[in-house]
Amino acid sequence: DLVRKIEKLEKEDLKEEKKKLLLYEVVSKLKEGEPCPICGRPLEKIPHLNFEGDIKTKWKELEEKERVVEELREKYQVLKGKLENLEKQ
Repeated sequence: DLVRKIEKLEKEDLKEEKKKLLLYEVVSKLKEGEPCPICGRPLEKIPHLNFEGDIKTKWKELEEKERVVEELREKYQVLKGKLENLEKQ
């Protein structure tokens, strides 16, 4: 079903975007000499991430995208139900 394929792609894109935001948040809080949150060894160098924009704004944008996807999914279900009812008539 085409709609499900589109939903899956959008869901995966949103998951990827969320991962990037979480990674940026973690990396932005790292300090040289402090323990790595993953392996526990002292950090010698902080990784550089290419990230443009304000993290809070990016989270709000992601939340809005997730809300729109959910809203579209709900509308799709309603329309699908109506179509099934029409087909039964």
